[in-house]
Amino acid sequence: MKAITYKNYGEPKDVLSLQDIPTPSPKEDEVLIEVKAVSINSWDWDFVRGIPKLYRLITGVPKPKYLVPGIDAAGIISKVGSQVSRFKEGDKVFGDLSESGFAAFAEFTTAKEKSITIMPSKMSFEEAASLSHAGNLAYQGLLAHRPIRKGDQILINGAGGCVGPFAIQIAKHYGAEVTAIDSAEKFDILNALGADHTIDYKSQNFSKNKLKYDLILDCIGTRSAGTYAKSLKQDGILSLSGGKISSMLSVGIVGRLFSLFSKKKIGMIMHRANQNNEDLIELFNQEKLKVVIDEKFPFEKLPDALLKQGEGRLKGKLVVQV
Repeated sequence: MKAITYKNYGEPKDVLSLQDIPTPSPKEDEVLIEVKAVSINSWDWDFVRGIPKLYRLITGVPKPKYLVPGIDAAGIISKVGSQVSRFKEGDKVFGDLSESGFAAFAEFTTAKEKSITIMPSKMSFEEAASLSHAGNLAYQGLLAHRPIRKGDQILINGAGGCVGPFAIQIAKHYGAEVTAIDSAEKFDILNALGADHTIDYKSQNFSKNKLKYDLILDCIGTRSAGTYAKSLKQDGILSLSGGKISSMLSVGIVGRLFSLFSKKKIGMIMHRANQNNEDLIELFNQEKLKVVIDEKFPFEKLPDALLKQGEGRLKGKLVVQV
């Protein structure tokens, strides 16, 4: 089979190559999936480059321990292990493979039962491949601490990337007033998704506008825990899904003190892969959630898709057709 492989960290076009490698065989508790589409996430960009270096604790030090990268995939089950009970050959499935050894960027990949979900009948492979990782981050970032209350003022930073479009729609579904931050070039899609207010990060710093929010979901964290705290209401919540190491450490360490000694909750999203796939499917089937796809790439152009992800030029998800 053909797969996108890498043996060293670096820029995608320098380290990724399209290779013929053996088709994997599923273990007793796994399925073999014929991959039809994959999507690009910020984690893919980080893991291929090995930056921040802290992530190498997951992907391997000093070199990648996974030959084939890739988190999100959708496809058709072609073989099932002897202990698999929930799926059969021919099922159309999707999922976040981060707990199954990654390896989404290939014509075939294996996955454990817990890492995949049956696709809804009205969903395309491209939509399904885009849903799990980013959709779960959005859902968990918004709802992990408490339900969204009607009229809650929610700020989404990095709203035009992978996670933000899902977050806007989920927040609006539950009745929140949403402020979306990204570059002005993305305001068209942010407004179309239901954002009530938009901020161009190039011209306005939300942490200095003296407005306070019930919840801040920051997808590209660059600020300290104290800075976030100033923009939260008395019982506000900060959910950080990624960003600079300095910001993540501040939120993880100092944010814990804010959470202990005030009503404010400041912390990282404790991502649970695929946990809310069924919730996302329900919203999709009710036409309350749509998958925003910016561009589709052929398999051999996957490094180009990663580069576009890394440069932040996307409006929604980038999909690679396998």
